[in-house]
Amino acid sequence: PGIIEAPNWLNDGNTLLYNADGKIYRYEIDKDHVEQVDTGFCVQCNNDHVPSPDNQLLAVSCMPPELTDGTYESHIYVLPMTGGEPKDLTGPGLSYLHGWSPDGTEMAYCAFRDIDGRQEVDVYTIPVNGGVEKRLTKGGFNDGPEYSPDGKYIWYNATNSGLMQVWRMERDGGEQTQITENRRNNWFPHVSPDGKRVVYISY
Repeated sequence: PGIIEAPNWLNDGNTLLYNADGKIYRYEIDKDHVEQVDTGFCVQCNNDHVPSPDNQLLAVSCMPPELTDGTYESHIYVLPMTGGEPKDLTGPGLSYLHGWSPDGTEMAYCAFRDIDGRQEVDVYTIPVNGGVEKRLTKGGFNDGPEYSPDGKYIWYNATNSGLMQVWRMERDGGEQTQITENRRNNWFPHVSPDGKRVVYISY
C-alpha cells in the first residue's frame, strides 16, 4: 500500500534505497526485509536522494523542519548512511538532488533561483563538504543532472530547443550538446555503468 519512489541500488547489488511518505527505506532483496533509514529530522524528503559512491553517506532533498508557516522549500542534506545529524548544503530555495560525482567530491542538482528578477531553473553543482554553488546552465528549464561513470560529463534534460530533450555537458558546464531530438518530451537520463548506453523517460 502507498507510493514508493526513486529506488537506488547500493554497491552490494542486493540493497535498494527508496522514498515513501517522506522517509527513506532500505530494502534487502534476498531477505525481503525493509527497514527505515535514520535520517534525523529529515522526515519530509521528496523523491530525490542519492548514496555516495562509497555508500558511506546519503544525500536527500527535504523540506527543512524549521518551516512551519506553510512555505515550501527543498534543501539538500548530507548524513551518514548509518544515520546521524543531517548537514544542510544548499540553504533557502528549491533544490532537488540528482547526481553525486564518481570521485565523491561534488553533487549536481536542479535548483530554482531568482536571477535578475526572474525565476530560472538550472543545473548547479556544489562541493560535498559545503561551499558556493556553481550554476552550469542558463536559459530554458534544466533538470535531472547525472554524472557519467567516468566523471567527465553531466547528463541532464532541458527545454532549450523547445520540447524537453536529453543533453550532455562537460563537468564544468562546457560543450552543452543536445543528444535526443524528436517530438517527445525526454527526461532523466541515466548512464549505464559501462558508459555505452543511456536510459531515459519519454512522453
